Amino acid sequence: MISAILHSKPGGEKIFQEYGKTKGLTDSTRRLMVNIIVADMMENHGRIPPSSVRTNYALGIVTLFPFLNDPDSEHGYINQDFTRLFGEVVSGTFMAKWPTFFKPRVIADCKTLPFSEPVEDLLSSAQQESNDYDRKDPYLSSC
Repeated sequence: MISAILHSKPGGEKIFQEYGKTKGLTDSTRRLMVNIIVADMMENHGRIPPSSVRTNYALGIVTLFPFLNDPDSEHGYINQDFTRLFGEVVSGTFMAKWPTFFKPRVIADCKTLPFSEPVEDLLSSAQQESNDYDRKDPYLSSC
């Protein structure tokens, strides 16, 4: 699937050529690959694809390009790019704090936006997910 996506899009051949020569990708080529794949994912699975779809795409990438495999993750994908951009400490802190620190604040900010169906749908989904994660946290439960 990833091979077909990259072969069918402008710039995709550059990714194969660079990987074939170096067994890796420069940051700019890696971003190009991510942009192409994410655009395809959103085109076929909506603006926020389910985690199973994102996982399948990530697995497809490391299967097609095994030298891009993330040795620090269980399956060889997902957090590598975030960690490379922000470092081990920041990426770990962000992921650990998302449900308890950032997410409630994003929900609160969303409540101040003017009414629109998409915002209301996302807000409702986020609130339900927050309640499912931790019903004991008074801040999350009150959202």
